[in-house]
Amino acid sequence: MDAHQREGYIASQGPLPHTLEDFWRMCDELKVKVVMMACREFEANKKKCARYWVDLDEVAAQFGPYKVDCIKQEALADDCDERHLQLITQQNTGSFPVPLHRLARSWDS
Repeated sequence: MDAHQREGYIASQGPLPHTLEDFWRMCDELKVKVVMMACREFEANKKKCARYWVDLDEVAAQFGPYKVDCIKQEALADDCDERHLQLITQQNTGSFPVPLHRLARSWDS
């Protein structure tokens, strides 16, 4: 069955600086609806993944032909943030609301 025709999930490591554009290309091509980040950006003083999102008060970020903006952000609980992101592509004139980005801050290291 074609990945575009069924519900499912993609498990991957957090993107590295040189794979940020690839990460957003995957989200665009597969029309990803939710990104659940199950690690912290930094753990034990080590950077675990490149920052592929922006916060509400930040300027949109550009990753190759993909521009990512945060249109809403809230804390769901003491240990979980939710961001509503928007992915704008240069390939077409449209944009689509991407992933709900959920960050579980209390994930064990």
